[in-house]
Amino acid sequence: MEILKIKYKDIETMIEIENNSISQKNVDEFIDIIDISTKEVFGKPTTQVNIKTLTGMVFSESSTCVDRANYSEEIGAEMLINSVKEKIWFGLGMLLSIAQGCDK
Repeated sequence: MEILKIKYKDIETMIEIENNSISQKNVDEFIDIIDISTKEVFGKPTTQVNIKTLTGMVFSESSTCVDRANYSEEIGAEMLINSVKEKIWFGLGMLLSIAQGCDK
């Protein structure tokens, strides 16, 4: 196991890396706050998800529906959270690559 140390301004966090890869656990632990809200936008219910990471970076995603009868805040929020987690996974993977000095 190795430790990936991330420092940004006064924030420092450590991520335990196993098998030279970023895990779902790493991504989940890198999330500080998840805020979910729904409001009417252009006459349709719209779910907004804002996720703040441990370094203070904020990701925002939103979704709505074609037909109000098919709207589900729960499904929309789950899809949005997963979308943000994929972006975080990508970013942490890049940091791991840089920390290991990959130049290939």
